[in-house]
Amino acid sequence: MKNLILFFSFIVFISSCVEVKFEQPQPAGIEAEKIFPADLQGTYIDENNDTLIINNVTYRFGNGKTIFNGKGELSENIILKKYKKYYFLNEKNDSLWNIIVVKLNNKKDLKVFMIDGENKEKIEELKRITNVKEKYKSKGEIDYYIINPDKKELKIMLRKKIFTEIGTFKKIL
Repeated sequence: MKNLILFFSFIVFISSCVEVKFEQPQPAGIEAEKIFPADLQGTYIDENNDTLIINNVTYRFGNGKTIFNGKGELSENIILKKYKKYYFLNEKNDSLWNIIVVKLNNKKDLKVFMIDGENKEKIEELKRITNVKEKYKSKGEIDYYIINPDKKELKIMLRKKIFTEIGTFKKIL
């Protein structure tokens, strides 16, 4: 799996097989950050005692005791964008993008959000907001969804809580 999936795999819906992928990095039309902002940089720990370390252009996740270790560096395939209070970590996977949304809470903790492709109500709401393409496995089951929201649609998605909170990292350094 790619770095982003490894990076948050402990909190991603492990039972969830259906992903929501994006045609372009989000938010569309917003310039990518060159570095992780100072307020995101630091060392964090989650409820599973996994450590997340964010430096100026790199991140590292894991505790050495789990198979869910990951690392990455901002590049043309891993892009960070900021919109309002949210940071969007975009990772290119083939021609599509996987996206994790992070919100700084109380200037010290990171709340992490994703779209749960298994949540039928949220997918139906998503379809009312933006065009949703369905990609199927050979057996006719949905493999993943593809969306390409504009900035206005993304704002509605955030307001309607299409992105589900999946975990929190507490800043320790």
